[in-house]
Amino acid sequence: MEKLIGTTDVAKIIRKKLRSLFPKQDFSVISRKYSGGSSIDVRWVDGVATEKVEKEIKEYSGSGFDGMQDLKYSKDNPYLVDYVFAERRYSQKVLDLTWQIMCEKFAPSVLNDFNQARQHFWKMLQETDFDPSPVDTPTGGNDPVWEHHLITLREEKGKNVNIKSV
Repeated sequence: MEKLIGTTDVAKIIRKKLRSLFPKQDFSVISRKYSGGSSIDVRWVDGVATEKVEKEIKEYSGSGFDGMQDLKYSKDNPYLVDYVFAERRYSQKVLDLTWQIMCEKFAPSVLNDFNQARQHFWKMLQETDFDPSPVDTPTGGNDPVWEHHLITLREEKGKNVNIKSV
């Protein structure tokens, strides 16, 4: 029989795994125990794209949920944690940078359609990796980390690079 691994130990395993895979990124890994189960919340600011983190942590969920039947079910693994959630937050700097790239990439007709602009904005945010280095640097000015991101994103989109301020 396989040894069962408790919520606190699973959180430690996740923390160690994320630290080795994404050494520049700071993660908050918090375990919660409540009547009827437990969960782990993994949070970070900017940095690694959400789907990359979710791919690495999804195996640690010991339960799933079938919304059609309103039913929680158990998975066949040794982890005693029900759910593992990933939540990526964004600094104002990343939000501003993403909007700037959107303004360069899309036609005004897309940007003027609120629903379409919002959809493209969040998709671009979720799919882009941002260097997690100085999150709290002031907006504007010459910040080499953010200039690098702007150059990279512009080159990917085939734009000329001309940085006045990010």
